[in-house]
This record gives sequence, C-alpha cells and structure tokens, in this order.
Amino acid sequence: MVDNCVENPMTANPLIRRRWLEYSDTPIGERYLEYLADELKPLVDENFHTNPAPEFTSSMGSSMGGLVSFLAVLRRPDVFRNCLCLSPAFQVPLITEVAVSGWRVLKGLGEGEEAPSPARTPARIYLDNGGDTDESKVPLIDLFDGMNPGYFWLDTSLQAGIDAMMGALKLHGIPFHFVRAPGARHNERAWGKRVDRPLRFLYGRAR
Repeated sequence: MVDNCVENPMTANPLIRRRWLEYSDTPIGERYLEYLADELKPLVDENFHTNPAPEFTSSMGSSMGGLVSFLAVLRRPDVFRNCLCLSPAFQVPLITEVAVSGWRVLKGLGEGEEAPSPARTPARIYLDNGGDTDESKVPLIDLFDGMNPGYFWLDTSLQAGIDAMMGALKLHGIPFHFVRAPGARHNERAWGKRVDRPLRFLYGRAR
C-alpha cells in the first residue's frame, strides 16, 4: 500500500503543498479516492468489526477534505453513501456536474431508473460553514486559536459555492442538512467546536 501511495512525485514530497491536488477532482484526487475505497477500507473491514455496506460507510472532512468527502459519495457510491462536509470548498465544475447529471448518483439511481433499487440507497449529506453573517462577523484575530489561526476570510468566501451546491441539490429534490456557524473561522478549532453536529446528524439527533 505504501508503494502505491508514492507513485506520483507530487504526493511523495512532504514539502510540496499539494492538498488542492490530492483532495479535488483531479487525477491525483482520483487516486486518493481509489486508495480509500479499494485499499484502506478493505483493510479496516478485515481487521475491525464493521458493517461494510455502503449505507453504513461515511466520509468526513473539512475544507478540501469536505470537498473530497462529497466526491467519495459521488464517485464511489459502491463504497460510500454518507458524507459530512465541514466548510467544503465546492467549485463550479462539480456544482455543474451535480446539477446536470451527478444528482442521479446521489439519489441512488442507476442508468434509466426512476427509483433507486433496494441495493442502492440515496446519499445522506451534511454541509456546514462558518464565516460572516448578519448576526456575527469573523474576528480578524482570535488569541484562543494559538498557533493555528486559520483564515478569517475563507469560510465567508466559500459560502457562495456552498449555496450553489445546495441549489443544485434542491433542484433535484436531494435532501441534505445544512448548519451555519456564524462568525466561525476556517480552522481545526472552529470545526472541533461543532463536530458534534455532523455526528448527531448521522448517528443521533441533529440540531
């Protein structure tokens, strides 16, 4: 597995900032999803007591990790049927694809089907974001963030893409759960403070 992970020099050199390649809809991102679905998940299922069915398998991430979590459900519905996307960085090509054709995958529809077969269930989708709202603005500096302040402006700028993706989902009647965290920054501390919400959505009572 390690040998397969370092085939591309961009992913082998830890000094190269490459997350936008690994976690997006690129050939390298495709390879990452293949690794998750075809190598890592079978290893987990083999060594732990899991239910390997897609409807019990979820992907979760933040920022570009939120994007690739959504891509996991869209590209590999045979493995992942739930995604939890915190501050996802949705981009125009993906939003367009979902609006035009990708919605069928998210609904669990096969080619020419009008209703999902018993073997496929619709995706369960959680989206959230922080950023500026009418009620709260992101502070320029938050001393409690310590050494990882994140980006005070990024969640605000990501909201347009999230709104567009929600519009594409609504267009085809695909249910999703969206949570806004007013004034939250784009960093691990902010995501950690609300991590209970996606987990409640999937495993308990959403709020």
